[in-house]
Amino acid sequence: MELDLAAGISIASAVAALLSALYAASSARSARRSADLAQNDLSERVKGIQAYLANAAQWKQPDNREITAISCTITNLSSLPNTIVRTELILHEYERNGEPSRLMLAPIKIDNPPGQVFQHFEVPINLLPRTTVSGWLCFEVPPSFAKERTIDKYELAFLDSNGRRTCIETYLMHRIIYDNG
Repeated sequence: MELDLAAGISIASAVAALLSALYAASSARSARRSADLAQNDLSERVKGIQAYLANAAQWKQPDNREITAISCTITNLSSLPNTIVRTELILHEYERNGEPSRLMLAPIKIDNPPGQVFQHFEVPINLLPRTTVSGWLCFEVPPSFAKERTIDKYELAFLDSNGRRTCIETYLMHRIIYDNG
């Protein structure tokens, strides 16, 4: 009788262990699926932004200020709102002696040039989830800088609220000349 009781307990323990192992395997699969879903959700939330160059122009204001303006589209790829907290134009240039350097400019608010209708961005730029916005950013180039250097590249840099940096580069600018007469 003792042998039968011990054998019964052993068989019951083996069955319980087998059921426990099957339950653990099922729980592990569920946990793996949950982790994959959470990773996909996180990836969707922090995808960041994309920016595309639409146009770039330079002109001289009636008060002789040199203005550089860049038109672009910005897309929030994330499923959460995002904000572009900092925008700057980086002028990559060469000084007269051939030394490379950079000048960083913050956007300014100006009136549209004569006969032009520009939709200006308001900085900071707030982006709803999965949306695209378009507009112009204007920058004033210091007079001494514009005359004494050769500008090689214009780089428009955006820093979003997640700390990610996105850039647009152009080597060419349209030069607009207005007849004041």
